[in-house]
Amino acid sequence: MAVLGDASSGKTSFVNALAEELVLLNERTSSTLPAQWHVSEEVDEGEWPSLLLDAAGQFPDWVQRASAMARSCRRVPAQCFRGIEVIEVSASFAQQDVEPITWIISCADIVVCLLDSLAKQPSEELLTLLKTVSSAGKPPELQFLLSRADLLKRESDRIQLLAKASRLLYETLGRRFEIIPIATGDLAVLLDVLDAGESGSKWDAGRRRALRFSQDRLEILKCDCEAIILWILCGCIRT
Repeated sequence: MAVLGDASSGKTSFVNALAEELVLLNERTSSTLPAQWHVSEEVDEGEWPSLLLDAAGQFPDWVQRASAMARSCRRVPAQCFRGIEVIEVSASFAQQDVEPITWIISCADIVVCLLDSLAKQPSEELLTLLKTVSSAGKPPELQFLLSRADLLKRESDRIQLLAKASRLLYETLGRRFEIIPIATGDLAVLLDVLDAGESGSKWDAGRRRALRFSQDRLEILKCDCEAIILWILCGCIRT
């Protein structure tokens, strides 16, 4: 999964919040590289993420940059992160990185693009990148999120901004996309989208997540009740 967005659109906060949901440590590795990789701890130290390795083979002159990204790769000690590569793409990068990074994004399964609710509109650079990626032979699934939507206090402002962003994406990409407003740190929507593959419906995925959460809470409550009953019985035996 590739995460895109302009500067200060909330990409890092978003990735870290997602990682926390997936039990990822939330410290940030600062870097001037064009992208930051996050992979499972199952990936051995020194082993390259698969898509990054493919990119290095596709662009031999870019191997040195790819090697630097492989060294800065964050490894996640969480079972639910196995087999997943999350790529946080910088808002801007050097000319030598444009073609390889565009190729990498085009090869991702899903691209999440954060649109900043406090910006007038997405930058030309971001729109150009999206247009290139969407015109690939087999383009990835695009998901658009309006970040920090809770900072727009009036509902009319949110509606107007969503309409404007939707129209701009249609004019740029030639098709309509749903833009989902999210509050700062609200990751449920994205996780529902990622879970939707089983049933094809993100709302079904949302209900499944709610059910799993309820089951986990019930299991905790059951253990607490058993502990209380055991404590009472032990007290009665001593008496």
